[in-house]
Amino acid sequence: MSTVAERKKYDIAAMQRVQGLQCPQCRCRDLRVKWTEPMGNRIKRHRYCRNCGYGPIVSFEEIPSPPKPALPPPLPGFDEDDPGGVNGFF
Repeated sequence: MSTVAERKKYDIAAMQRVQGLQCPQCRCRDLRVKWTEPMGNRIKRHRYCRNCGYGPIVSFEEIPSPPKPALPPPLPGFDEDDPGGVNGFF
């Protein structure tokens, strides 16, 4: 039979493995976003627990930078080894 200390130790280890936001008061993971405000390249969100009403729980999220556009394909007939341009026309 396990002691109370062993069960607490297991519970803390299990909580540390869980990722994401949870209410610090009741450990509920059902949080409602009350408002959002942009802050440069981040978003600040104020969340409240739907179970016990605790809040605000403030979180910051990074806004991913847009991907760089891909280079267009080379022109038809373009030869990189030809110093005169496209088939010698330039």
